[in-house]
Amino acid sequence: MVRGLRFMAAHPWVVLALALALSALTLPSVYDFRAGAARVSFEPAGDRLVARTDEAGALYARTRRLFGSDETMIIGLLADDAFASEPLASLLRVSRRIRELPGVHHVSSLATIPVPRADSDGIGFAPLLGLHSSHDESCEIVDAR
Repeated sequence: MVRGLRFMAAHPWVVLALALALSALTLPSVYDFRAGAARVSFEPAGDRLVARTDEAGALYARTRRLFGSDETMIIGLLADDAFASEPLASLLRVSRRIRELPGVHHVSSLATIPVPRADSDGIGFAPLLGLHSSHDESCEIVDAR
């Protein structure tokens, strides 16, 4: 085995050529040259990966009922300091607008995610960064650092 590793280290182009040749040999199994079409396809939906009749299928169905869908979207906002007031206010504004779109089940972000916090009454849930809405619908952002 050590001799094989030494050979591969000493002759990387031979190893690359062999890997390309083996890959080329498998090409007819994934592409039909006569028909000019791929023999494999990509299905992005996760529901086909889970059998509907077993326990995993029941869990998948329950998850879809709870969360409304298995479709998730991740949106990122670029900022030099993600915890500064201006980016957080933008994040809250975007979160609110996305929440109002038809078909959106819920939105989770730094601006909206509730976390447990201790207060004089015990433990309660509040937004992670202490966001509060004032009367004029603007945001007062309390620095949580």
